[in-house]
Amino acid sequence: MAIEKQPLSAVPMTEESIELEILPQEEEETELFVQPDGSIVRGSEMESESVSKFGENIAETLDERELNTIANELVGNFEDDLDSRNDWFQT
Repeated sequence: MAIEKQPLSAVPMTEESIELEILPQEEEETELFVQPDGSIVRGSEMESESVSKFGENIAETLDERELNTIANELVGNFEDDLDSRNDWFQT
């Protein structure tokens, strides 16, 4: 099945000129911060980081939900470890 090519007539050929006015935009100064993983964060989106000292208890700075998530994961992993060694303990 052959397809015959036909000239495009959808674009009208006119001699009319189009004038565009380009308006200047105000430049917004934004600080960019490069993260350790290489990503870039705009200054307005930057999360405030608190500086902690070495050896400080981070559990005091973490959110309660995050602490519960970590605790549940830790207890679950401990119980999985005990279950996996149950046969060995019995022998």
